[in-house]
Amino acid sequence: MALTVDKTLNRIKVTGTTGTSSEVFGDQIFVKHIYWFNPTTAGHLCTIVDKNGKTIIPMRCESDAVSQIWPIISVCDQIHITDMDSGTLMIYTR
Repeated sequence: MALTVDKTLNRIKVTGTTGTSSEVFGDQIFVKHIYWFNPTTAGHLCTIVDKNGKTIIPMRCESDAVSQIWPIISVCDQIHITDMDSGTLMIYTR
């Protein structure tokens, strides 16, 4: 299944699954925090990288249906997702 990206308001909402690199945002962007909502199964992954493949944040679901919030507060040079097994990703910007 491919990712669906919604870039409205002050956040980027990403749904779906992927095992290959998918561009979510193609320019520099200031990210305040990332919220991974309701990944379904323990062990599921969500890996966010920049345009050069440098990991911005690697997330792993520790327990079924447990959401995670990661404060970033940084400028990111593009956003790509290389692995997303389940859940909804909310990337909050300024």
